[in-house]
Amino acid sequence: MEDEDLKDILEIQKQKSEQGNRKEDMATWKYGVGLTSKKEIDDVRGEIQ
Repeated sequence: MEDEDLKDILEIQKQKSEQGNRKEDMATWKYGVGLTSKKEIDDVRGEIQ
């Protein structure tokens, strides 16, 4: 029983992680790789979300 719960949690975390990566890729694709400061990247992520 607990193993199943753990698998579900890991699967959800994996999906969230993949979604996060897609948003980052989107930001890089939309604005190019020249985003250096963390604030700029966070601004872009804010627009995408």
